[in-house]
Amino acid sequence: MEITVEDQGPGIAEADLPRVFEPYYRAAGASACGRRASRLGLAVVKSLVDAHGGEIRAENMAPRHQDDADHSRRSLTLRVGGV
Repeated sequence: MEITVEDQGPGIAEADLPRVFEPYYRAAGASACGRRASRLGLAVVKSLVDAHGGEIRAENMAPRHQDDADHSRRSLTLRVGGV
């Protein structure tokens, strides 16, 4: 089973992609939109996916249309029932 999550955000700097699943990591210039954040969400998701033998990755997607901005995509793959 594969679950893909996409958003229309500005994407993630290539240098930051390998670190987005680290607890408390926040990329330079990232905005919390004025909200307090624990920065644990993706680290918790990675722990859960790993515990179930799955894989999670983050990547930037190219724009779909010429007028679209880059956006980011996080996808996770869960192996169900040892498959």
